[in-house]
Amino acid sequence: MSLHGIVLIFFMGLLCPVNSSAITSSDFSNGINVALETGDFFRAYRTSIAYEEALPQEFLKQGLSGFFKSLFVVGSTEEIKKECGKYSLQSVTARYLCGLHFAEIKNTDEALSYLSGIDKKSKFFWPAQIITATSLLIKNLPEQALDKLKTDDLAEYKVLHLQQLFYLTRSRVLLALGRFEESVQFSQSVDSYSNYYVEALEQTAWAFFKIRKFESAQILLDVLISSYESPKKIGGDLVVSPTLYYRSRYLKAYLALLEQRPEGASNEFSQLKGDYEKFLKTASANFTIGELSTPFKGAKALTDMKALPPAIESHMTYMSEWLGAEVSSEYEGEVRFQVALNKEIDRLGKMKATENLSYISMLNSLKKRSYDKLQSRYQVSLKKLNQAMETLSLKSELGRLDVFWLNRAQGARNLDEVIENYKQTTKAVETYTDL
Repeated sequence: MSLHGIVLIFFMGLLCPVNSSAITSSDFSNGINVALETGDFFRAYRTSIAYEEALPQEFLKQGLSGFFKSLFVVGSTEEIKKECGKYSLQSVTARYLCGLHFAEIKNTDEALSYLSGIDKKSKFFWPAQIITATSLLIKNLPEQALDKLKTDDLAEYKVLHLQQLFYLTRSRVLLALGRFEESVQFSQSVDSYSNYYVEALEQTAWAFFKIRKFESAQILLDVLISSYESPKKIGGDLVVSPTLYYRSRYLKAYLALLEQRPEGASNEFSQLKGDYEKFLKTASANFTIGELSTPFKGAKALTDMKALPPAIESHMTYMSEWLGAEVSSEYEGEVRFQVALNKEIDRLGKMKATENLSYISMLNSLKKRSYDKLQSRYQVSLKKLNQAMETLSLKSELGRLDVFWLNRAQGARNLDEVIENYKQTTKAVETYTDL
């Protein structure tokens, strides 16, 4: 039976037994928001259905956001696509929310199909342009992506306070096109107070590296490195993740190599490898990196997204930093679903109504399948996490080997020719952004 079938059958027994015609639009919205804040996604979903039945016009104007937030957690892929197809024909809000959802899980074709139909007069048009450009870039279509981010439209982005994200996204697209000077122009337009500033600094440093402005690149890398290493953190300091910190140190080591400072480069790579291995050792002590045993034996205790078991919290943090939003959002989605199921089962248990027994049975069956899926995602993502975190150590060692071979080339007939050839053939650093 589909999710819709289950919740509708038991709807009257689980929602407050009052006449829905007496409930206002504000009452429905408040109920949905409270349920979402507490992770009670089944209740939020049922309340959304009641909202639509009682006040269909108001629901289309004000209730779709809460409806889809709950659906994206408790609905299957097929149900999500079905509801997106249905409501996107009635509301631009649904079209945008569905496009954003599929973009976040990297289903770019599905995302583009929804975003492309948003009218220019809609308030969602300009944020949709940025999401569309990012999706096109993922599909390796940078020319088309750039066409979505016209500088003539900058005033429109400013009205919606989206100019910082516009600068960063356009810079990223130009970087992909190899137009490095232009990329720098836009990444440097990101204000220091912006949430995107740290990312813009890294992007600028990488562009400077590509055009061989090594001194400028090193200055920015030193800012990122020192911000991470600073023992005292105060409000306004740059928040640099371990991922970015070690990427910055890796690129800095290669700067020394390409500036023909092999001894300095060798020291940089050696220190990087040693420090990184210490970091991995500390991480292993705080979280079971390298082990495939799961922390989900107490999964029934998952009833609050704000109070998750430490192992799950740590794993979600590491995945977000090292594997990207797509993998971490899939994993977090399963955790949210477990929280929602546990809340629903706990509520039904307290009601002690025999007519709910079949529903409880279906929920427990669904929980078991979700639990198995969660464990599977945990193990797969943990392997990817290990690979990603071990990559930098391997690349540091490769960097040391590059230094060795560069030193061996010092006695060549034409050193300048050797260095220039080395610059053109070095491949390891070109995968810098894939760390």
